[in-house]
Amino acid sequence: EISNLSLIFLFVLSIAFYFTNNELNLRNIIMLFLNGIISCSLILIIFIVTKGNGMGFGDVLLSFTVGINFSPKEALIFNFLSFVIGAFYSVVLLLTSKEKDIKRKPIAFGPMICLSSFLVLLYGNDILKIYIDLFLS
Repeated sequence: EISNLSLIFLFVLSIAFYFTNNELNLRNIIMLFLNGIISCSLILIIFIVTKGNGMGFGDVLLSFTVGINFSPKEALIFNFLSFVIGAFYSVVLLLTSKEKDIKRKPIAFGPMICLSSFLVLLYGNDILKIYIDLFLS
């Protein structure tokens, strides 16, 4: 579970980071929220469709909060990378776990969101270029 206090703290930091690179005006405030909405939209859809059983609302809020600083292009990379990291982790867990009921246990998605947001902030354009080179050219 992701605490509300940590989400609020991260939200304030994200807004401060956004406005260190952008002018404070109505257009940028709208863009800030649109960036967050684009970033959390896929996880929000999963949350709604599964009625909270596939993803928790904390995952939606976390992806919104970290997505404030992403462009729409980076938001797509962020979502893709979150799920790739989550899939990789799940496969490793299934292959290495000795527990019989491991398939029934939920996996926290917050760490995947955090790791992918960190990677996108550092290497977003490089990741996009590699993806385009591998799959679209």
